[in-house]
Amino acid sequence: GLLLIAPALAMTGDEPLRALEPLRLPVLVVAGDRDEYCPVPRLEALARQWPTLDVRIIPGANHFFFGKLYPLGEAVAAWVGRLEARQAGGRGAAG
Repeated sequence: GLLLIAPALAMTGDEPLRALEPLRLPVLVVAGDRDEYCPVPRLEALARQWPTLDVRIIPGANHFFFGKLYPLGEAVAAWVGRLEARQAGGRGAAG
C-alpha cells in the first residue's frame, strides 16, 4: 500500500496523485479539514473516481497537524492494520 499525508493538491493539482492510480495499490490519503494545501473537496472528488483510494479527514487539523498528531497516527495505524489483515488473509496464517 501507499500512504500519503496531506499532499499539496492546491499547489500541484491532482495529476501527480493520479499518476499512481495505474499501480492498483491500496492508497490512503490523510488530511486535515483545515488544510489549505490539501482541500477536502478535491480529495473527496478524487476518491469517488479512484476505487483503491481511501481518504481520512482529521477534524481540526491543518496542513501540519499541529495538536492532531495522535489522531493522525491512529488513522494510519488503523489503515495499516486493515491492510495487513487483508494481506495475511490472502497468504494463509504463515504470513
